[in-house]
Amino acid sequence: MSSSDGDNNSFRYERKFNLGSISSFQAESLVKANPALFSECYPGRNINNIYLDSIDAMAYTDNVEGLSKRTKIRVRWYGDLFAHVARPVLELKIKEGSVGEKKRCVLSPFSVDGEIYNTIQERLQGVQGLTPDELQSIEQSRPVIMNRYFRKYYLSADGDFRLTLDYKLQFFAINRFENLFLRSSKCDDVIMELKYDTVMDDKIHEITAHLGHRLTKSSKYVTGYRYVVGEGVMEI
Repeated sequence: MSSSDGDNNSFRYERKFNLGSISSFQAESLVKANPALFSECYPGRNINNIYLDSIDAMAYTDNVEGLSKRTKIRVRWYGDLFAHVARPVLELKIKEGSVGEKKRCVLSPFSVDGEIYNTIQERLQGVQGLTPDELQSIEQSRPVIMNRYFRKYYLSADGDFRLTLDYKLQFFAINRFENLFLRSSKCDDVIMELKYDTVMDDKIHEITAHLGHRLTKSSKYVTGYRYVVGEGVMEI
């Protein structure tokens, strides 16, 4: 396993808005009508994640209870879901209050198949570039769910605000013993996320005032967990 790839972010705000089950045309029209003059800045792509959690679902519980300081562990890649993954990345998404940052480490390639549970466990052995506490969190975690969605990227005209739209959310339970990915679910909601540096927080109301939707607590991991695992301690 190689060490951090150098693309780690400093703390920033990440504001989420659940737009409900509106069409992609409606969502994109909402973005383009904003006075911040958002325009697409990167080609849309499919994003895939495998989320990890402890046996007592601590990451899930911390998120639901709104713990001010918490860490989410996931493995991310782009493109095809059930395929050979040439460049998977381990991400630790660290949240402190209303701001967060990501720490990234490149992992060895793997294939998404019936052995994915054990494969992920193996890939996470000996990851470099992490603190002892972060390594301990990884050692105490295991794959829980896999998800997939299509993301479109936008940037404000002044370059201070990034906005993403996520569509076609899918969730799959990951089983320790037999991964046929039969426990799956879909969500038609569109998730909008605004990302910006902390120094820009005094300008955010100029953007959100024209969205017509309230800021929401929207975690794809929590949503997927409820859809394909259920409340309480993990049983898979």
